Amino acid sequence: MKVFGYGGLQQDERLLFDTESESVESQRVPDDLVEVPTLREGNQLLFWAEGTQRRTYSPTTGKWAHSNNYYSRYSYYFLTEGDAPLRISALAAVESDAATALDRVPFAAIWDEDQAGLYQGGRRMFDGHDFATHNQKRFNVNVADLAEGAGEVPVEVSFAAASSTSNTTAEVQLNGDRLGQLSAAPFNTLTSSATLDTKSFRHTIQEGANSFVVTTTTGNSARMDFVRISYPRLLKVQAIPYSFSPKSTGVTTLLSAGSNSLDKIMAHRSVGKSYSRSTAHQSLRRACHLHHRHSPTSICSF
Repeated sequence: MKVFGYGGLQQDERLLFDTESESVESQRVPDDLVEVPTLREGNQLLFWAEGTQRRTYSPTTGKWAHSNNYYSRYSYYFLTEGDAPLRISALAAVESDAATALDRVPFAAIWDEDQAGLYQGGRRMFDGHDFATHNQKRFNVNVADLAEGAGEVPVEVSFAAASSTSNTTAEVQLNGDRLGQLSAAPFNTLTSSATLDTKSFRHTIQEGANSFVVTTTTGNSARMDFVRISYPRLLKVQAIPYSFSPKSTGVTTLLSAGSNSLDKIMAHRSVGKSYSRSTAHQSLRRACHLHHRHSPTSICSF
């Protein structure tokens, strides 16, 4: 059994046939149907599936950025039979001691519901609720495995308004506290259909559901764009898999709470600009065994 495809990965939109391409090893043009390495254990077949949302981390600001696939909400892969399937290789044992030990990694909780547009064309989508019908919206953003001592973290809020006559403000509350205000100026009817405002605040958050209440100028058409919380996530084994990068160099020990010797981290190497996960360097996740925090942990090289 072989697996092919990019899933929901966003591909380069510029195909430069006269230059070398960074997208794939074939160099000249992107390959739209690459083979995906698979991991076989017993009767199971596992592989790294790309979702439809790309995330990029800036170590300078400590914030994440994200973008959604413009053309699909689903990831697709193709199965076929064939000889010599590409396999995931195991990480070789590391003999030296790790200089860095991590029990947490940079992570992001993102609320972004692409359901409606404020423009007659284009690819920028917004939440389905129009504040013109009811000028208040409540929603939750779930934060998983918040590390102790996180303190105030970056909370970014974005919305757009479609009023040509007056400013549209948005008062934002987080867990009952005032987070801040956004303001969208009137749009120019000759050149645009709406105006956008995005602001970054710092505030404490809580593990689990974080309640947001957004109240806008009565009568003005406006829609939420996204809420993005960048925070330190405790490394924990969960029933639902998640991807991460330790953002470290050299030999690193990962301290994972609640894991055992059967738990593994799947490998995934970033290739070219389309796969970039970090603005500082290409991220690299390697396969390794994780043990419980109170027993010896294995050392993984990143």
